Amino acid sequence: MTAELRVLARKSIGRKPGPMRDKPASVSPHPALPQLDHDLVETIMAGMKKPDRAKFWRDHVEIVGTAFMERGLSDETVQAILAEHFEQVRARNRARASDARKGKYPICFDAPPEIGTELRIGKRLARLERVEPITRKSDGAASFLLFWRIGDRLATSGLKGAGVCWVQGGDDA
Repeated sequence: MTAELRVLARKSIGRKPGPMRDKPASVSPHPALPQLDHDLVETIMAGMKKPDRAKFWRDHVEIVGTAFMERGLSDETVQAILAEHFEQVRARNRARASDARKGKYPICFDAPPEIGTELRIGKRLARLERVEPITRKSDGAASFLLFWRIGDRLATSGLKGAGVCWVQGGDDA
């Protein structure tokens, strides 16, 4: 395995890109090259423990890189193809991880939903009654407070949460 392939094989899917990391030259692959299946690789790696993922990635890069080099591609081209493959697999990994986190929250909105929106929170059906803009104390960012009617009680939540806070002292906030 060449030094360039060795460097690519040691990259970690979970590492964040840094300003000092070298990017290989952008080279468009030859049309006769087979497409690398980024989704398949990410799906295989998703079911593995971290050490097994690292070993799989090293083996995968070595096998694919060697196959491309045997076809007569230059080191620079192979490095660019594998770097692009790495970025695509990393993007799919991050998207899958983000989707998995979203599934943990019954209340998960990017923007305030429309009044009247209904959703299940636990075993109860909640109906959105009103939305109020707020400024978060923790960081001063603008957000929204959602007021939900659950049965005959009023509860509040943010745009994202695992549950609600019940309003004390009656029907109104």
